[in-house]
Amino acid sequence: MENNEVLENQWDNDSSQSMNEKRGSFLLVLCILSWISIGSSLIYTLISYFNGTEQLEKQLAETSDVFEQETGSEMINNMLSGAEEILYKTIENFNAIQLSTIVGLLIGALGVYLMFQLKKSGFFLYVLYSVIIPFISLYFIGSSAIIVIGIASTGLISVVFLILYAVNLKRMSA
Repeated sequence: MENNEVLENQWDNDSSQSMNEKRGSFLLVLCILSWISIGSSLIYTLISYFNGTEQLEKQLAETSDVFEQETGSEMINNMLSGAEEILYKTIENFNAIQLSTIVGLLIGALGVYLMFQLKKSGFFLYVLYSVIIPFISLYFIGSSAIIVIGIASTGLISVVFLILYAVNLKRMSA
């Protein structure tokens, strides 16, 4: 136990360490994984934004056609109705959803960059990003089983990354 304390005190007090040594490989890997995730989401969102609602309108037309032809079970009819409602609301709020997502992703990217630079303020931006992103759909589309499942899965991954970043807070300065 004493050896760990001595090593930790040496690490905290050693100003001769390079940025890479202070950062450590674990924080580096977390940042890279976050940049890959945020970057790919940002690219996808930008492409969707510039392509417009055409693809969503095609999906809505296909869903409406299937819904009109379906005379099956009530469960299938409810699912199709729910999907149709989500598509309507997504098309209706398309620009707001896409722009909010872009802003949220940029906040997350900035947070990860600041943590990469060993700044604790990056962690707090990452917390903000982790709260904003899952709730954009909830705010603009409303709650449904699909939205809640999406928020739960995104939230779970965010909580894991928040815990992993929190473990590295001791490496960061104000």
